[in-house]
Amino acid sequence: MKSSIWHNLFPQLLIGFALWHYAGSGNAAADVAQDIEPKTIAFRFDDVQDSWLTETQQAVIKLFAKENLKLSLAVVGGYIGKDESLVEEIRANRKILSLANHGLHAKNAADGRSLLLSQSAEDTREDLRTAENNISSVFGATARTFIPHQNEFDQNTLKILRDLGYTHISSACRKHIGWDDCMDDCSYATGGASCGTPDEFGLIHIPSGASANWQPMPGGEIYPIERILQEIDDSIRRYCFAVVMLHPQDFSTVEETLDPAKLESLRALLNEIKARAESLQVVWLEEIEPRCR
Repeated sequence: MKSSIWHNLFPQLLIGFALWHYAGSGNAAADVAQDIEPKTIAFRFDDVQDSWLTETQQAVIKLFAKENLKLSLAVVGGYIGKDESLVEEIRANRKILSLANHGLHAKNAADGRSLLLSQSAEDTREDLRTAENNISSVFGATARTFIPHQNEFDQNTLKILRDLGYTHISSACRKHIGWDDCMDDCSYATGGASCGTPDEFGLIHIPSGASANWQPMPGGEIYPIERILQEIDDSIRRYCFAVVMLHPQDFSTVEETLDPAKLESLRALLNEIKARAESLQVVWLEEIEPRCR
């Protein structure tokens, strides 16, 4: 009798084990898929403006378009719209470009720090609104990401950005001098907001942790590809995403003309990023996601 019962149950137990094993394998596969989900990386091109290093600005935009990679432009809102060749280049490549507000101007106070930190809140509000309106009128797009001049901002800036409807701010994880200090460590806000998540003002902080050169100047050197890639990897370990800061100066000669060799270095960097497509997904600043597993 017992032998008969076992004989009848054995096939069912065998099927049950097979189903359990299959389900377990499926969950394991899902876990692996989550583990290898590409981390997001954005390239941020600062100081985009009329009649300054125009050839270099256009060459960088064309390169990203040729490589079919997304690029976020930090547009100086008070100096855009009159350089027709630059404006047309941006309009022609809008499919791969997003626009961020880089302020109305690039002015410093007497102490050398961004004027944004010392001028009145009313002046800052008006500057940001005017820059935003200029960008919108030229390109028909409203910037919702703010990139502060010299990467400097304060609590008043954040309050104004919230009131104006901004969603993201991209500063930097290090200062030009004193690299161990951060412009934006994303922990100053009440509750200690993490990078990539909203702070008390509802703004998502996506600081740059990598750069072609942290002290850009025409004729200066850009970092070796290996160093930039290391900074990208370090940023991903820290934030679970990476923002790479670029400037027109990075790819210009001391005479303020395009330096083809430096542009070729950027091409090599982009090709290296493309070769890592399974682990890195190039997005716009607004699309950054802190993908940690």
